Amino acid sequence: MASLNGLLPRYKTSLVSATPFHRLISLLKLELNRNIFTVTFNQNFREVISNCQKIKREGQNGTWITNEMIEAYCKLNELGIAKS
Repeated sequence: MASLNGLLPRYKTSLVSATPFHRLISLLKLELNRNIFTVTFNQNFREVISNCQKIKREGQNGTWITNEMIEAYCKLNELGIAKS
């Protein structure tokens, strides 16, 4: 159903759509400060990308992440360009 000015109506049924972006950031910071999560970066790039390659996806045959792609991205990671 379109509104009178031709735009789709805005529904405020979820936290994301009902809360301004800056409020979401504040809520996220509060949760992170509770220290119930561990956030890491670049701890084991090869393992991360290799596990992504192995994930089975419904309706898809295979993956775009080839062994050659893994090698290329691991090299980019060594150069400080690709991150995980």
